Amino acid sequence: MVKYDRDTAVAAIASFYEFFCTLPTSTPTVIQYPPPGGWPDITPENMAAMKKSDSVIDLYRHLPYPKGHIEIAHATSPTWWFYEPLKPAFDEPGFLDRTGPIGAGEIPADVAILTNGGRNGSWLLLDTTNGTITNWIQQENPEHDEPSQDSPDAWRAYPTLPISMFFESWKNEFRSLAWMVVPKPDDDSIFDYERDPAAKELRTIYRAHGWGTEQWRAVECKEALFAWDKEQMQKMDEMDDTEESSRDEKKFQN
Repeated sequence: MVKYDRDTAVAAIASFYEFFCTLPTSTPTVIQYPPPGGWPDITPENMAAMKKSDSVIDLYRHLPYPKGHIEIAHATSPTWWFYEPLKPAFDEPGFLDRTGPIGAGEIPADVAILTNGGRNGSWLLLDTTNGTITNWIQQENPEHDEPSQDSPDAWRAYPTLPISMFFESWKNEFRSLAWMVVPKPDDDSIFDYERDPAAKELRTIYRAHGWGTEQWRAVECKEALFAWDKEQMQKMDEMDDTEESSRDEKKFQN
């Protein structure tokens, strides 16, 4: 029987973020840790509009948060709860609507929302009553038939694991190169298209720079990935130019 423990949950989440810091992102990932006692602005009073339980607010209060907007999985970014001041943020039009998934049913007060997955990414829902995380993705089908899609608990039909096991599984996606960070000048992306021919090229770059070994050279790998991405963009531009020239030629012939 899985049990929820705040410190265990915080440690698992922090461990994943610290692992993510080893990946070849365009700029180093910085993790912001709470002061002793937790983030001072995260209190039941300031977060009353969220209608979350004390256990969820206590978790938010003690979580580390990556600095800046980053993707930690495909189309998935951590949700921040340490705005200063926090309370006025809830008065912004549409703020609360952006803090939870659409179509997942009713997310209970005892469930913490750790990420924003939009339409295509992962909304990670941490249940403080049983110590599990459910990976809810709007564009994917549920893992189980029950609860049904029209149930208030529809989100519970999606893949669910104990907290530590879940984040270990995400680490393994990166370790196996099923998922790969591709650094870009604007926003990095997480490449997870197994059947795309580019997957083999990206894995070759990672392995050539010692991925998974003590000889891992993240900075050099990042530069190689930048060069690879630039080459892909140039190829796409050339294809667009060729297609445009072909269309112009057909118009001239007609």
